[in-house]
Amino acid sequence: MSVKDEWAELPEWVEHHLQIGVGKMYILDDGSQPPLSSVLAPYIASGAVEYRWFNGVPRPTPPASTTLVKPGVEELGAGAAAPLHRELRTNFTYRNFSHFQLYAYDWCLQHHRHHHTWMGFVDADEYILLRPDIPSLPALLERFEQYGGLAVFSKSFGSSGHLTRPAVGTRLGFTKCQPASKREYYKTIANLHYVLPTFGGRRGPHSFRMRDNATTVNSRGVPVEQDMSKHVVKDEIFLHHYSIRSAEEYAAKARRGGGIHKTGRHDFSQLKWRDSMSTLDCLDAVRHVQRFQASSRYSGDSNPTK
Repeated sequence: MSVKDEWAELPEWVEHHLQIGVGKMYILDDGSQPPLSSVLAPYIASGAVEYRWFNGVPRPTPPASTTLVKPGVEELGAGAAAPLHRELRTNFTYRNFSHFQLYAYDWCLQHHRHHHTWMGFVDADEYILLRPDIPSLPALLERFEQYGGLAVFSKSFGSSGHLTRPAVGTRLGFTKCQPASKREYYKTIANLHYVLPTFGGRRGPHSFRMRDNATTVNSRGVPVEQDMSKHVVKDEIFLHHYSIRSAEEYAAKARRGGGIHKTGRHDFSQLKWRDSMSTLDCLDAVRHVQRFQASSRYSGDSNPTK
């Protein structure tokens, strides 16, 4: 995950994903000052988070124009069947080195694809939610191992009327979201057995190219189109996308820009539009927090964040 200046958000984000069974998180800091390691120290020490600080996208030595990728766990994961050619463009510059989010995704694929079966590509304002009867994210993913990836669609939230960050945090503070659309973007939890190697596998922030004609499907097993799909399903798994949060936080986001769109995309017309569309009470994250706190009290754990 690429992230910048999210000191207040990250501890809650990490805790939440530990609660649903995520075993490892790779957090690449896009030049935060002070570095985000200051709020991630307990998770780095426990091994739950691997953290790297970057001063923007590094300028790599241009690779050869074409190379042969040999089969093996380092490139394709366990079970790779045949050599694959990939094009490594000498002018691959992440749009003048401004697309740190895409660089972060490629870095994770390059360095850690051989450590895992699954890797999810989400942002710091996106929380993965599971239906209450799903025991954990790993348990859900076991059903999808024959597919190239699982598409996770979002419930998009507005500010819920908050001018400043709510003291109760993101999941309890923001409860108003938009109705579903006929076609929506999704994020992918990718099966690394099928994703093609770096510079060939990632299409963008949403979808991936797969070997062996593997497909990305929604949680009902229906194949989805590239990046955006009409097969929108938000039942067993979905994202809470807190792209706005409070007015104060949105103003900070507009100043720093995003992982791809550095300037010009975030303005207060977007906040007003999102708030006008966020008419539903969406309490999935609230219920998740309440369930976790209740189970922690029952087990005698006075600190539900452990």
